[in-house]
Amino acid sequence: MTCKRIEVEIETDDDGERFQLKPALDPYCARDVTLVVGSRKFYVNKQSLAVHSTYFNALFFGGYKESKQSEIEIKDVDPKDFGDLLDIFHGFEHAPLMDKVILFAKVEVGETFLQLAERFDLKIVSDRAESFLLRKWWRSKHECLRLADQYKLELLKKKAISMYQKNEDVEELWNSTDYEKISRQTLQVLWKKSLKFDS
Repeated sequence: MTCKRIEVEIETDDDGERFQLKPALDPYCARDVTLVVGSRKFYVNKQSLAVHSTYFNALFFGGYKESKQSEIEIKDVDPKDFGDLLDIFHGFEHAPLMDKVILFAKVEVGETFLQLAERFDLKIVSDRAESFLLRKWWRSKHECLRLADQYKLELLKKKAISMYQKNEDVEELWNSTDYEKISRQTLQVLWKKSLKFDS
């Protein structure tokens, strides 16, 4: 048997701007564990979560007592936020897309999901959150930069840095509350860019 190399060129009619969310797992796969968050219960598939998260991999297959339980309690999480987190993880298959887009209308709400994604090590959620935040209109470029830097969202960081167009923009950042929360490395990138503003 010989292998042939096939090259495929895909041409889109939307220059790649629109992002179609896909389910992170087979929607018909068996739910084999119940996660109890506050007063709510979430029926999930262990393997699907574990393959995307070192946190859940350790919880379900790491030899802890929880791995043998049919119900596992997750503490210190708002049940609604956790349910929305799972919707994002699953690609929103259980709810209209626009209902979930509204979740990112406020920065603090988007940041909640980034915090949860970081806590549960769900990079797929961070990536999906970033795709929405990239399309968001930002009232504050400083807030955008801080969020991108804090949660290591490189595409969003690139967008945020591009919003700094003049020295006054950088001076505003120095005097903002976001300044102290941004890493030195990112500030150096912005400072180097600012050197070209007057040239």
